[in-house]
Amino acid sequence: MKRWRVRLVAAAVLVPAGWLVAWLLDFDPRPVPFLLLAVLACAVAWLVVDATDTGAAQWRPPDLGDEDRAEPSTPEHRAIDSHLASSAPSPVLQERLLALARERDPGLADPVLRDALLAPYHRMTPDEISRILDRIEAHRDR
Repeated sequence: MKRWRVRLVAAAVLVPAGWLVAWLLDFDPRPVPFLLLAVLACAVAWLVVDATDTGAAQWRPPDLGDEDRAEPSTPEHRAIDSHLASSAPSPVLQERLLALARERDPGLADPVLRDALLAPYHRMTPDEISRILDRIEAHRDR
C-alpha cells in the first residue's frame, strides 16, 4: 500500500509541475489531452519500475517428503534414465559402467563384468544394470 501512496503523491506532484513547465514554455497545453498523456506516462513508468524491480529468480525443487525424495541427478543417473527411456539408446551407459568397473578393478578380472561390459553394445535391462552395479560395488568393498 505504501508503494501506491508514493506513486500517487509523485503523480500528484509531477502532473501539475509538467503542466506548469508546459505553460511557462508557451506550449499552451490543453487540459484533457495533457492529463491523458500524464496518466499514460505514469502507467508506463510504473510498469517499467515493476518489471525491473525484481530480484533474481530462486529456483528450488518442490519439497518432497522423505519417502518421495528423488535421488540426486548425477551424470550417471541421467545416463541410466536416458538409456532406459530412449527408443534407440546410445552406448554411453555401457562406456560409463566400463570406466567405473576399470576404476575399481583395473584388470577387469571379474568374468561377469568383463562379459557384460566388453560385449558388443546392446540395450541393457534394469536387472542387468543392477547386477553390473552390484558387481562393481562388490569390488569397492574388497
